[in-house]
Order: sequence, then structure tokens, then C-alpha cells
Amino acid sequence: MTLVVRTACLKSAAARRDDALDVTRGTGTGDALAFAPSTELLTWVKGEGRRGRLEGAWPLYKQRYLDEMNLSRATNHGPWNKLLVRRSVTFCCYCENPLRCHRYLLGSIVLVGLGATYEGEVET
Repeated sequence: MTLVVRTACLKSAAARRDDALDVTRGTGTGDALAFAPSTELLTWVKGEGRRGRLEGAWPLYKQRYLDEMNLSRATNHGPWNKLLVRRSVTFCCYCENPLRCHRYLLGSIVLVGLGATYEGEVET
């Protein structure tokens, strides 16, 4: 069976789905941290956002996050193996714009590249 991936903001009702996984550095726990951006990357991109430079920083953030996920997958086999045998997952974090968020990159690029189906952002 193919893993079905969705994304949602933690502030929404969708974050209470049975398959929700908090993939944030701040409130995510356990295996979910294998899918969160590093503290260094998160600090950098938040700083760029505060300076009004998120759009310009996005291509570099995207590449660095994807690189981090490649490394995570190569070194954190347990969390990835558990994720890949699930039927569905809804990746959640606090970003309000899902198109400028690691949950979108994780679902639509990383997991799709591993054979999952990305169904998009869950609307509430």
C-alpha cells in the first residue's frame, strides 16, 4: 500500500487527525525530530523572514532542508522505516503558508520521491 501524505498547520483542527505528526523543532518529539529542520537552519530562515527576505532565502533554505533530509534518511533509519510503513501521515508545523514550509517540502518532494502520494494541505 502506498503511503498517503498530507500537510497541515498545527494551529488548525487538522492537527488533531489520528495520523498527525508534529515535525517542528520546538514541539515535535521522538522520531518526528528526524523530519524537522536543524536548529541552525531554522534560526537562519526565521531571521531572514523577520528581515523581510524570506522569498529571496527560500531557494537556499529549500536546498539545505532537502540536504538535511537526505542525511537524516541515511543516518536515522528507525524513524524513516516507521514512517514509510504507515498508511498515512499528516505532517504538521506552525507555518501559516504551507508553500514556504518544510512540511510541504517533506511531503511533496521527499516522500513523493520515495513512492508516497501527496494529497496536499488539509483545509479546516
